Amino acid sequence: EDNPWMGGTHDGAEASTEVVSEKRHGDGKVERLFADGRRVLVFSNGTRKEIFPGGGNLVHFSNKDVKRTYSDGRVVYFYSETSTTHTTHPDGVEVFEFANRQKETHYPDGSKEILFPDSTLKYIYPNQEEESVFPDGTVQRILRDGSRIIG
Repeated sequence: EDNPWMGGTHDGAEASTEVVSEKRHGDGKVERLFADGRRVLVFSNGTRKEIFPGGGNLVHFSNKDVKRTYSDGRVVYFYSETSTTHTTHPDGVEVFEFANRQKETHYPDGSKEILFPDSTLKYIYPNQEEESVFPDGTVQRILRDGSRIIG
């Protein structure tokens, strides 16, 4: 899979650095068109947006966050301050990957799957019942009324 934080082409080829045209706008924005079809917009606040000819774009924000939009509709956002990656898929599934290696998958029906760094796997169902599978194989269910079943 592509590194979502890299610009340029998807096939690993070097992107052309030849600037075909450059426009400077009154608001401080600079727009450059490259020979390979990429457009790069640099805003006065330091944000940089690269738009790819085949679809998709890459935005580097002034706070060091990065957002990559793919032509297939996926959006990957990296929160620099917390080193968290949030991927939104076209089908509505959202995946959060945290610096501590915790990974959460949120589904459109409201259910969630959380993988903790210690390999504990927790399911939260649309009815808010929970099931956790611990590394030793123990399974715990928490029902809507708060009662626990351990097996």
